[in-house]
Parts: sequence; C-alpha cells; structure tokens
Amino acid sequence: MKHRISCARISVAWLFVLGSALLPRPALANFHIMEIEQVIGGVSGDTSAQAVQLKMRADGQNVLAGQALLIVRDAAGNNPVTLSTFPAPNPTAGPCREILLVTPAMASR
Repeated sequence: MKHRISCARISVAWLFVLGSALLPRPALANFHIMEIEQVIGGVSGDTSAQAVQLKMRADGQNVLAGQALLIVRDAAGNNPVTLSTFPAPNPTAGPCREILLVTPAMASR
C-alpha cells in the first residue's frame, strides 16, 4: 500500500513539472512591441515627402540595426517597398521612444 501512495505522489509531481514546462511564456524579442503612431503620405501635393513615426511600447525594444525592415504596401497589399533597413546606431532604449523615418524629400523640408 505504501508503494502505491509514493508512486502516486511521484506521478503527480511529474505531471506538475511537465505541465508547467508546457505553459505559454512571453516571446523573447527586442522589437516586437511597437505601434505606428503617425504616417504622412505627402505634403502640399508632394507625394515623395513621406514619413512614418513608430513608438516603442516597452523597455528593451531598441535592437533594430541590421535586424528589422519596415516594408510598406499599397491599399491592396501589393507593391512592397522597403522604407527602412534601420542602420546603426540603435535608438535609445526606454518606453515610449519614438523613431521617425522620413524620405529624402521630407528631410529637405
């Protein structure tokens, strides 16, 4: 009888360990909690003057250089254009940090 009780306790312990190992965990990434805060598609009829402002929503969301792309598409989801490849240096870490990406035409304004 004692043997059955100890085996049952061991089985329950293994079920607990295996069950906790299979629970969902947060994703480990450095730039996945961002939002598009603002988009400018043109200024005074000049559609080449464009800008996109991104906002990092959590700490540690700053490792972008060489790892992230911002690709835009038209309203139908066609014609992908790479807007930015995020060159170094990485932006400063911290919550609610903004990243402003502009075309050369917008930068000259």
